[in-house]
Amino acid sequence: MKTEQYLWRFAAAALILNANQINAQSINSSADQIDSQQSRFDRVSRERQARIEADARLNGQKVKPFTFSISLPFTYNSNIEYSNIDEIDAFHFAPGAQVSWKQQFGDVILKASGRSDTDHYTEFAEDNNNSTLSANIGIQLDSVKLNGLAPYLKFKPLFAYGNNYSNFAFSWQDYIAGAFIDLGIGKSSNLEIDVNAIFRRSDSNSLNQNRFNANVTLSGDVSDKISLSLFQNISLRDYINSSQNRSDIYINTVFGITYNINLYATIDFNVSFENNNSSIVSNNYNVWDIGPTVNLSWKF
Repeated sequence: MKTEQYLWRFAAAALILNANQINAQSINSSADQIDSQQSRFDRVSRERQARIEADARLNGQKVKPFTFSISLPFTYNSNIEYSNIDEIDAFHFAPGAQVSWKQQFGDVILKASGRSDTDHYTEFAEDNNNSTLSANIGIQLDSVKLNGLAPYLKFKPLFAYGNNYSNFAFSWQDYIAGAFIDLGIGKSSNLEIDVNAIFRRSDSNSLNQNRFNANVTLSGDVSDKISLSLFQNISLRDYINSSQNRSDIYINTVFGITYNINLYATIDFNVSFENNNSSIVSNNYNVWDIGPTVNLSWKF
């Protein structure tokens, strides 16, 4: 009788442990999907705001502090689970909207934004549709006084949901310290280098981590309407609460072609490749994401 009880307890414990591992894997996959989506929106909104502000200064106009941005990507994804086992591909529509504010006070630039994103897959939608609410509050020093170098601090909280905001999944808070520099190349090209450290704290232990990121963006105008860009990111990630001493090396390469309809509207076509090399083999993955995005912006 005691033997049977021990066997039942062992089986129950094994089932609970397996369920916890599956849940952690699902959360990690969702977090990777969200990270990728957030990075894409950040790149686009930063580039559009810079163009609009540069145009205002060129025409002797005052730069308006608020920006409302909408991003409408519809792309093919080669591995929607961000997994190295049974890779599933699908198309997905990931609209996002953001309101941002930026104001300079002497040598200090203050920034704040709020964003809402959703991600809808054409297949296996129930398990892979993520929705987020996020914010970004930051302070930056004026690069003019530092030979083009712009140090910054940011605080970025995020809340993740499933099924169109109906089910809360997890949240995190990113504390970021970094600096970037813009290096003009000729009349119509630009090289930006951005290096930062991110301290992520989450209500899900599997997401707590420290990161070191290096980003390089090369962009240039081919004509008045067409521009090209190449983005390269490498991220070293140390998961501080991992019982398996997890550490990852993540690489993301994005090539983009942008058609400028006008100053406030663009159509992008991007080819993105993500590679994650983890000390935990089950967290290794490769992901291609390819397709167009319509971007709209308004300053007020």
